[in-house]
Amino acid sequence: MERLRRSATLGQPVSPVSWREFTLKMLIIGAGSSGEVKTEILARATDATGTTQPLEQRHNALGYMNNQARPVRVRIV
Repeated sequence: MERLRRSATLGQPVSPVSWREFTLKMLIIGAGSSGEVKTEILARATDATGTTQPLEQRHNALGYMNNQARPVRVRIV
C-alpha cells in the first residue's frame, strides 16, 4: 500500500490542551470490480514544539503513555 503524507486543516481549539477537529480532502482512485476501495487512514499529531505522536506504544509497567497513532480501516463505496 502506498503511503502518502498530507497536512490537514485544523479547526479552532476549544482549550490550550484539548483535541482539535481536523479536515483533509482526498481523491480516492482505483475502485476494484466491486466498486469499492479499502484503505487505512492514520492521523498523527505534532505539537507546537515539533514533537510528533509515536507510531508504536512505549510500554511501561502501569500502561501510561498509551498514545500512539493508530490506523483506521475504511471502506469507500
